[in-house]
Amino acid sequence: MLNFTRNKPTGFAASVALKGLVLRLYEYDDLMNTSFIPRLIALAGRRGIPFDRASVKAARSQWKHDLARLKKWSTFRNQVAGHYGKDLRMQVNLLKELQPDEVMSVTKAFLSFNMALLQGLRDAGQGVASGASQETPPKSLMQAEFSRRWVGQA
Repeated sequence: MLNFTRNKPTGFAASVALKGLVLRLYEYDDLMNTSFIPRLIALAGRRGIPFDRASVKAARSQWKHDLARLKKWSTFRNQVAGHYGKDLRMQVNLLKELQPDEVMSVTKAFLSFNMALLQGLRDAGQGVASGASQETPPKSLMQAEFSRRWVGQA
């Protein structure tokens, strides 16, 4: 994402440059849904932290549109990852359909969703729900920088 932002490729080169990001997002999302989220929910349950499937669903709902788009990239992933698809014409057409703004929007949503899950992991790891305190914890430097660069908030 940083290389893309820094180098600013255009046209078909932009699609090729974003291909790796799309494939990584898709694979990470799949791994997260099949491994990380179930393990996080189990850990939270063992520690008595109110973080369950409803919590994940609520977090996901904030970025529902973009996360749904990520799921729809399965055809892209299956065809454009060289070891899966063999139809070169279809691969090129799918690459041409890839829009940089859309990829960046999905990436931001995915990272934001991950930040929400990490909050749940932090709570489960510490054994204390963040909602137990009336104080709002200060943004970490990483959260502040992420917000400034990618979300457009300070």
